[in-house]
Amino acid sequence: RYHSLCVRPPASGRSNHQTPLAITAQNGDGVAMGLALNTTVPCWGVQFHPESLQATWGDQLMHNFLSAAALAQARCEPKALQPT
Repeated sequence: RYHSLCVRPPASGRSNHQTPLAITAQNGDGVAMGLALNTTVPCWGVQFHPESLQATWGDQLMHNFLSAAALAQARCEPKALQPT
């Protein structure tokens, strides 16, 4: 395995607390490869190294991530006040 650290969801019935983290992507073994915070502020985490694996979809993944970040930033930026 390339990654030395990983996050696994708790086994069913083993966790009785709410977590603000949502798993947004998993590999075939169920290891979390993408996380997002369940808050009103956009926050994502992705564990992917297209440069090390020469992944076929690495460029598209980066494009999608940067596009999502730009959209989130545009929604969060304060709007200029219009004179009345």
